[in-house]
Amino acid sequence: MPANISQYTVKINEIRQGSNHFVFRMADDFFNHFQNPEFLSGDFEADIYMDKKSDLIVCDCRITGTVNTICDRCLDRFELPLKYEGFLYIKFGNEEAVEADVDVIYLHNKETEFNLARFLYESICLSAPFKKVHSDDENGVSTCNRDMLKKLEKYSPHEHNRETDMRWNKLKNLIKNKN
Repeated sequence: MPANISQYTVKINEIRQGSNHFVFRMADDFFNHFQNPEFLSGDFEADIYMDKKSDLIVCDCRITGTVNTICDRCLDRFELPLKYEGFLYIKFGNEEAVEADVDVIYLHNKETEFNLARFLYESICLSAPFKKVHSDDENGVSTCNRDMLKKLEKYSPHEHNRETDMRWNKLKNLIKNKN
């Protein structure tokens, strides 16, 4: 694993029983490792509160920060604030896990460490909205690129400009006359 990702590795034997707190920073080199064209850079901090038991570690994860992404409306790059809160369970055992669970990592008892990088990255990605657009200003006006918005308006089809096929009018009249 590259050196920049190894910093997200937690050594199991260094975690004491009970509560533990870890803070991880994710910056541009972190996002470059995963090579996602939507998230080329970012600045995040993850607070991971781990509660270690004999056969389980419960991780309460809180990730906040911003990612540099592309606006789906105007195609300009912008800083999108994101926040993730969730749990990750790390279970120990002697056998391989049969079922894959989204919030559970299964480790063999002989494992001495685990890396949180992929979990952190996926949590950030999943916290992003489906549609990523510039926010509106305090007056409710879009902060997107004005020139692009003008072009979109110019080339977008408008209901009132579209000619109606006269055959549809005749069919609509049939429905009206039936009632």
